Amino acid sequence: MKYLTLRLLILVAALSFTAGWAADLLAGRLGGPLLSLPWAAGIALLVESLVLLVVGFQVRKIRDGDREITLDRTWGAVTAALAQANAVAGAMIAGWHGLLVIDQLTLVGVRSDQGPLWQVAGITAIGVLLTVIGWVVENFCRLPPDDPEEDNGSGREADGKSTRSRPRPAQEGGMARAEHNRNIRGRRPNRPSTPKGPADD
Repeated sequence: MKYLTLRLLILVAALSFTAGWAADLLAGRLGGPLLSLPWAAGIALLVESLVLLVVGFQVRKIRDGDREITLDRTWGAVTAALAQANAVAGAMIAGWHGLLVIDQLTLVGVRSDQGPLWQVAGITAIGVLLTVIGWVVENFCRLPPDDPEEDNGSGREADGKSTRSRPRPAQEGGMARAEHNRNIRGRRPNRPSTPKGPADD
């Protein structure tokens, strides 16, 4: 499993910022509405992130050796995947609405109602929170650096040692086939006896 990097999140936010600029420019020319998430959607995403953070704390306790928590081991992988999705979605939301904040700031002097500005600024802040929570929870799901099972998908452990030469437990089918092949090699074919002729006497 590949972990998130700060460079990737910045790239996602930058691409979303650019897409938001193009979409806002087109909507402005066509007289369309403000392309922002409503408050209800932002609050729902924030509640989801808080639940993910609570689950992430439980996964971290299990990773650190707490045996009092009963949680299936697959929750670690599921929580890490959700955390990554949360962080990427937050970066997209922050980049998109960051552009809208700049656009709305240019209208402060010519508009008395600043409700749209506060809305896009609030959604931008929620996007940043989603990214931070996703990043933190993903770190909760990482194995310790000295854990022999830590493998970042590159064939090397966290300490740089290769894991490709590590013996893997054989599957049941493989063990059965190997045992069958040994049995076949252990058998010697019975050669037919050659009848003795007159010349052999």
